[in-house]
Amino acid sequence: EHFGGFEEVLQNSKGKINPTDLLFWYNASKSIHNGVYGEDKILLIKSWIGPEVQPINSFGPSWPTDYDAPTPTTYAQLQNASTALVTFPLAVWLCGIYYENVYFGYTWWYGINEGVVPCPDDPNSCGAPVDWYKEFTNKLGKPKSDGMM
Repeated sequence: EHFGGFEEVLQNSKGKINPTDLLFWYNASKSIHNGVYGEDKILLIKSWIGPEVQPINSFGPSWPTDYDAPTPTTYAQLQNASTALVTFPLAVWLCGIYYENVYFGYTWWYGINEGVVPCPDDPNSCGAPVDWYKEFTNKLGKPKSDGMM
């Protein structure tokens, strides 16, 4: 959890991720997958929409004040941001820790309406893009090699 957000975001860096922290979580995730903490574990990689940090208000987390875009404050803004920013966390998962029983999550916060599923009947009620993420509709085969960071 907290992949790409909160303590991994460098202060005063326009939302850049601390590579040391990212590598720590990558190695921890690989250890879980490799059975260091027991066999047959399922791992959910919870990634965030943008470089989420505190403070947290009723709509959710914030983005750093020096980030290139303002923090989303409406579901429409969140849908646009989630579509624009999905590439980095998805690439890290696919290239680094895409294995059997390692799942990818990508949401603004924790609620079902915060990016988990689209709400085509009422787009102003949730954060997932109405047309879903085109990247999520691709069929994935087995990894061709071990992940790398």
